[in-house]
Amino acid sequence: MIEITKLILDTAQGIFNAIQGKKSQRKNEISSFFLAISRELDIVVEKLKNGEVPHGSCATIQHFATEFPTKLEGVLDKVKAHKYGSALHQAHNVEMLHITVKENPACLADLEKASGLFRGAGLTVLL
Repeated sequence: MIEITKLILDTAQGIFNAIQGKKSQRKNEISSFFLAISRELDIVVEKLKNGEVPHGSCATIQHFATEFPTKLEGVLDKVKAHKYGSALHQAHNVEMLHITVKENPACLADLEKASGLFRGAGLTVLL
């Protein structure tokens, strides 16, 4: 399950790097999208820290993954947008992390970093 956190972190880092200097007429929509992903990851982290299973977060992250190519149209090329959406889709099963966290609580740091990167991407788009 640690692969899930690494994949989410790598995806967030890739997106953060890819959007640097990009401009869009839909910057508010794109910013809101990235900030929503960040908020969902924050919810996952908080629930896992409290020993809870983040029920519903898998479906939410899967929805974000499906929306990725459409939301980032014109900001990233189609290949990159599909790549990041696909990676997020592969890592959507965050509910399973409640098992991993018991054995390795440090894995939450990757999700916290990923949340910060999505938050940063959301704010960067507005600049």
